[in-house]
Amino acid sequence: MADVCLKKNRKARSTNFSLTEVEIIKNEVKLHPILEAKHSITVTNAKKQAIWLEIVSKVNAVGVAKRSLTEVKDKWSNMCREAKLKFTENRRQMTKTGGGLPPIPLSRTIQDVDMYMDASSFHGIEGGIETSMPGCSGKI
Repeated sequence: MADVCLKKNRKARSTNFSLTEVEIIKNEVKLHPILEAKHSITVTNAKKQAIWLEIVSKVNAVGVAKRSLTEVKDKWSNMCREAKLKFTENRRQMTKTGGGLPPIPLSRTIQDVDMYMDASSFHGIEGGIETSMPGCSGKI
């Protein structure tokens, strides 16, 4: 009985993103590097919002499903997260003793989300060390 009540209150699941929609999102974000830039005098939330709305309208023009701004932004962040996880796993496999297993071939979409491959979130900061506090050598 409780299962029936829960199913009635759930939001209907939307259709999966098509390959065309994913390609549009990926290409448009690459065309607009301002979306990943930090805020400054020239980069504002309003500019980013306008670009995202433009991307949403292009995705909706495909006609697969009517996507909201939140859905498109979430899809992009999920694509980046998935790419980062795959790259990290491949790097982890290659650094194992004996070379580890051969790396899992990455899908074309993940390979195309390469704008972050040079970012410090993928490789870390060169010469940097991890500590609990900045400037702390660990000695008392």
